[in-house]
Amino acid sequence: MAMFTIPLYLLAFVITLWITSFFARLLHAEKPDMAWVLLVWVFGIGLSFGILFGFKSIVTDKLFLLLASYSIPFLILTLSYKFINKMNWAGAITTNITAIAVGIISTVIMIVLLGKPLDSTIIHLASRVGLAQDVPVAEEKERTIDQSIDIDHDIVPVLKDKDLLNPHVIVALKRQQNANELSYKGRKFQPISIRRVNEIVGYTIRIEKVGGSVWEGSLNKVEEKGGELVIKIILAGGTATAPIAISSITKLEVYR
Repeated sequence: MAMFTIPLYLLAFVITLWITSFFARLLHAEKPDMAWVLLVWVFGIGLSFGILFGFKSIVTDKLFLLLASYSIPFLILTLSYKFINKMNWAGAITTNITAIAVGIISTVIMIVLLGKPLDSTIIHLASRVGLAQDVPVAEEKERTIDQSIDIDHDIVPVLKDKDLLNPHVIVALKRQQNANELSYKGRKFQPISIRRVNEIVGYTIRIEKVGGSVWEGSLNKVEEKGGELVIKIILAGGTATAPIAISSITKLEVYR
């Protein structure tokens, strides 16, 4: 299906453009043609990117930037529909909402038809246009075991006394012991994808939330229905558990 990726996305774009033009005509726009709607998109999105780029260079507050990333494009596109397509305010807002809704629905349909994972693909597409942050993927641990040692780690050998006298076995065990010690000494906080959070229950984690606050504690459990992580925090007088909404997490790290 990879060869159909670009044609399907182009089809979704054209369908969204046609439906938006159709609704603009229904809402009595003076210039409802697809060419004028396309001009609105190019002008509105280009101007929005310019304004957001300027904000990011002077504003550091993550919550403000997040709100601006959604509100500014919506406002600029609404104004573009109003003055380029010659519509009243109600028609411009309705046309803008219609275009966004149809665009999302058609994109989701294309993603499903292509057989791609829906959540990660949407996050990736949103991050490409600056509307979301791509969830960082945990990097693989560095291999500390000498690759020249041919040992099957899935099989635990049963050694006899005479085997321990074999110099090759002694060298292999010594290297394995050294590798384990190096691996333990090299433990640190490592970024991990939020989609793998069930793999680190019981581990010490560090969370960065929207707004910049940082939380550190032991991951007690994952409330999938409520969309929360329950972490155990060590306080001066004992321990406490705190639920943290997964949607508010911008960075997740695990200590291992």
